[in-house]
Amino acid sequence: MTKEIESNLTVPNPEIAEVIDTNSGLILLVKDVIGSDYDRVIKLRLKLRTLIIRDEPRYICPLCHVPVNIICHPKSRLFFFRHKPDDENCIIDTRGEMSETEINARKYNGAKESEAHKQIKAIIANSLETDERFKNIKLEQVWKGQKLGEWKKPDVSAIFDDKTRIVFEIQLSTTFLRVIAERREFYLNEGGLLCWIFKEIKKEYSRIMQDDIFRNNNCNLFLASKETLRISKKQKQLFIECHWLEPVVENQKTVDTWKNEIVPFDKLTFDIEHQRIFFFDYDHEKQKLIQQLEEKKQELFQHSQQADREHFEQFCLSNNLYLCIDDVSKKLKYLSSKYNITFPNITFTTQKIIPLLKILYSAKHGRPIGYKFTTLIQVAHRVENGYKKYLKIFGWALRIYGREEQIKQEDSSGKWANKVEKFKPLMREHDETYQHDDSFDQLISFLFPELAEKIKNIVD
Repeated sequence: MTKEIESNLTVPNPEIAEVIDTNSGLILLVKDVIGSDYDRVIKLRLKLRTLIIRDEPRYICPLCHVPVNIICHPKSRLFFFRHKPDDENCIIDTRGEMSETEINARKYNGAKESEAHKQIKAIIANSLETDERFKNIKLEQVWKGQKLGEWKKPDVSAIFDDKTRIVFEIQLSTTFLRVIAERREFYLNEGGLLCWIFKEIKKEYSRIMQDDIFRNNNCNLFLASKETLRISKKQKQLFIECHWLEPVVENQKTVDTWKNEIVPFDKLTFDIEHQRIFFFDYDHEKQKLIQQLEEKKQELFQHSQQADREHFEQFCLSNNLYLCIDDVSKKLKYLSSKYNITFPNITFTTQKIIPLLKILYSAKHGRPIGYKFTTLIQVAHRVENGYKKYLKIFGWALRIYGREEQIKQEDSSGKWANKVEKFKPLMREHDETYQHDDSFDQLISFLFPELAEKIKNIVD
């Protein structure tokens, strides 16, 4: 079994193995849609449920074309697709004997009648009453939506600073994603801000409901307790306990650490547009660290490139390019493997690359490298006489390394100037004789990065 398969978060042998993407019309494997990124699939669950509520489903069953949503298996914590609860016509049966609505009603309504739920609801209401900035504090007051027949009854609602209508929903037990998505979408459309409150937090083995809220709320969760109520009364403003994930860098990768603090409500960020309320901006901080890691990785990579580039140059210069083909081949194979530089046949490359290296290192250092010449102008004549396909890149090298004036001074006879007058028009006319040989452009771009852009844009 490959690592990719082992890390996939799809249940083995899902009954719905494929779905239709309504955006593209393509039929996709469920395992490819779910993938192996836990955070991503948690956010995707809520997004898909929200799109179903909007009657804009992203994925549908390929057999009956009914919208499907991602479900999490409660024991394995793996995921699968299931039809929307009110469909009974598809030959794929992924539902139990009791419908999702029935299960949800029994669990959720039962939880609302518990003493624990009533206690947390009272703590929130009493805490709000200590803070003069909260007005119109209501318990289980119906909020009628703009659309006919739509309504919700939040546990606690209030208006903050005379402008932001906030609802607090208490969560004590597993709630189906349908409830989370519906309430989130309702208050989003109504311009209200939804704040979920927990009695406790399970960090190591958090339940899927908790993660559905947590991961979609910038990795922030809020708790209310007798202690938060005590502080609220003392400070005469609402305090709640925030638990959040804070990314840090360890061993050149980001890892999450748990943090928690009892914080004043006005220190939270209200992101009404995305239905988020948070103390610590996890998404921003993680992206910043990822960018820093990428920059560091790129910096190390560039440092490695520069070190190998300098090593190869010193290797060539120390031998004055009177090199053993086998030694050069070993160096080229190393560079090719490490930096994915492609060549033609390596033996052919080695034999042909040495003249080009001699030409370019001569231009770079302003003196003959690998030739028994005494001046750079002699190298220029050698290129024009024997390596016309390297003439164009040699010309760029002279310009980049500031050798044009040196060539003019060394051309006391004017022979080079006369040659230039003759071959320049031929180059402009795309004469085959002077066509640039691009066989080694990748290697030359690596060894002479100053020439890389010129190589890319050589105009024949």
